[in-house]
Amino acid sequence: MAFVREFGALVGTDESTLQSIGATSTHTGSEVDVLGDDASLGEAWLYVVVTATVVSSIDVTINQRRVSGTAYQKLAADINIPTINGTKRVPIGKWPVSRLLQADVQNFASSGVSVLVGYELEKFTP
Repeated sequence: MAFVREFGALVGTDESTLQSIGATSTHTGSEVDVLGDDASLGEAWLYVVVTATVVSSIDVTINQRRVSGTAYQKLAADINIPTINGTKRVPIGKWPVSRLLQADVQNFASSGVSVLVGYELEKFTP
């Protein structure tokens, strides 16, 4: 049995390499194999970093995937984050995770934003 703590991102790469999202557009993140196998269990602390030049907001939706390539998508966003003229770091909280996760970020601003949807995984492998 092993307990592992891992860091990763659903959108962007890390806190210094954010994903650019154009004005009034939606970024659909890639599917991420968070757990890496079907035997492990895990929970993740999710957080968002957003850099903007205007006051507006973004919607963040975290989608769990049961089967790779199958687009299970929620009908509403999980969180709306108001943006500022600058950088904002927002913890979303701790989530139970399935093996596969994917995130959507919708930008409501009249200019582009840069975003990271990151996670700190707490993984238990029997």
